[in-house]
Amino acid sequence: MESASLRHSYNAEYQSSYATDTRAGEEEEAPNGQTFLNPAFKIGSSRVSEQFRPLFGVSITWPGSVETSVEWNQQTETFLRTANLKVEEVQTNQLSGSVSYQKRGMRIPVLGLGRLENQIRFSLTVSRSVNDERSYNLRGALADVRSADGSVDPDRITDPTNDYVQVRKQTTRVQVTPELTYRLSDRVTADLLVEYERFDGDSRQPSYTRVNGGFNVSVSISQN
Repeated sequence: MESASLRHSYNAEYQSSYATDTRAGEEEEAPNGQTFLNPAFKIGSSRVSEQFRPLFGVSITWPGSVETSVEWNQQTETFLRTANLKVEEVQTNQLSGSVSYQKRGMRIPVLGLGRLENQIRFSLTVSRSVNDERSYNLRGALADVRSADGSVDPDRITDPTNDYVQVRKQTTRVQVTPELTYRLSDRVTADLLVEYERFDGDSRQPSYTRVNGGFNVSVSISQN
């Protein structure tokens, strides 16, 4: 091992909207049976976003011009809808890894061009991403708290087997991308790329498998 580096990054964002309430100061009853005074400003909606990009990442350079890297990314977005008393949560987990090999310094004779330095590079990238979207019915949970005299277990509210939770989306995406690049000095460059993608969907988004490929050759001709 020649060198190694570790990466970690965290970013969070909070957004909220407010509106004046014409019934400010009036008494109102909540779904759980408790009463409160309407405030002068009410929250219309709130959003909290947390991102770990990456939660954990490591890159290693090995002897022989071989490089490897692994990253684990996490993102969670939570939305509060006060109009219908629901909380929506979107979670994304992605694990990716790559390996690349590069060989340079190969000099071969080319007719009319002398001995040109060649370079070849191969890379392979693999990633797996899981997306989960859920909606939590706070109005129904508060109503049950009222009927049970405040003795409802909080864990039941987040249990997907209960009516409080609606699983809106659960998908998995796997991508595999090998790429080969050949460079003949600065005059000729050839790229070969293949993209494989498998998507495991649900009732809202069907599953599919897709394979794309491409080949590109660029030639530069100049004369002094």
